[in-house]
Amino acid sequence: MSNFFATEGERLIRLLISIIILVTYYYKFLNWVRDFWVARIAKKVGDFYKGKTNWKLFDVENVVTLMVSILLQFGLFIILGIVLDFDFHSLFPDTFLLLPLFLGILLGFSEMALASGFVLVVMRLMILLKPSAPTSNHYWFILLNSGWMRLFSRAEALLPKWQARILVAGYVGVEEIIYRPVYISALLPFGKVIALLVSTVIFAGYQIFNVPNARAAIYPMIGALVLGLVNGSIFIHTGLIWPLVVAHIVFFISVSNSVDRS
Repeated sequence: MSNFFATEGERLIRLLISIIILVTYYYKFLNWVRDFWVARIAKKVGDFYKGKTNWKLFDVENVVTLMVSILLQFGLFIILGIVLDFDFHSLFPDTFLLLPLFLGILLGFSEMALASGFVLVVMRLMILLKPSAPTSNHYWFILLNSGWMRLFSRAEALLPKWQARILVAGYVGVEEIIYRPVYISALLPFGKVIALLVSTVIFAGYQIFNVPNARAAIYPMIGALVLGLVNGSIFIHTGLIWPLVVAHIVFFISVSNSVDRS
């Protein structure tokens, strides 16, 4: 019995440490990197390409921020994987089947449609409950295009499509691995339901960072809840990782395209 509690206690400590790392990373470290390093890198890049492109310093900062964020996201994955004792070899299955990857594409579109429906319901409820709330769809799409989404939408506008899509895939792909395989694997000893709910809460909770206000957090929070519950359930019951990565990428690109058309 003592060994059981020692093991459970160790898992809880690891989880608490990981959450502290997440909060520090998103709330403090990223802002420090953005304020201290990204501005300096962007200025050097802007000076190098001065006269060769019509990009403004703001545009350069957005793209540099996104590129640096991808590298930092991968570093976060390694750190959390070590803290939570994740089996990195599980990311490399013996065989890659095309059918599950294709189903991942369909899953991403379906999750996008489901999240969009929930967003519309919440938006209408907010307007009904608070008549002073803006009713213009354009206003709500501006909110959707704030925070982190702005980085991706600017990259889509400035870079060739294939380059922008690689950046999106790099960022959200690692994000999917962190919040499904890494966290769910660490939480499964506490039960499947707890693993699903806690991993989803952690994933949805971090969406509140780097958004200008509570309304702007509605879209990423709902999207995170849909992805967390659906992808988490699939991972728990199948153990498949890469179809979920594909679904997350398709979901995010669909959101980005919707913003562009608005």
